[in-house]
Amino acid sequence: MLSVVTLVAHVVLGEVAEIRTVEEPVEKVLRDTLVEVLELWNPRESDLVVTRERLSELEPELVERSTGTEPEFYVVSYDIIWRDDEVIDRRFYVVMEDLGDMSRQVVREL
Repeated sequence: MLSVVTLVAHVVLGEVAEIRTVEEPVEKVLRDTLVEVLELWNPRESDLVVTRERLSELEPELVERSTGTEPEFYVVSYDIIWRDDEVIDRRFYVVMEDLGDMSRQVVREL
């Protein structure tokens, strides 16, 4: 069976708090991350937003250098602080297939 490595990055207050890799499929890691966030999240105090994004939407030149299908990644945002209609801070996880330096570049761009 082919091993799949998933990268998980946790960003708190604009700084990368943790980056780890897990030898499990992205979907399983995403579910586990959602369960973890649900335990931290207070629905009375903030929003919880989960988005699926394509690498080309963030950094088109990274996709041009990659091969195969276009990588997707998931962003799980919680503890979102709003000022009027603008997000001024949030905590979030990025979950994606580990593509080496490209995955870390995605985290930096976010």
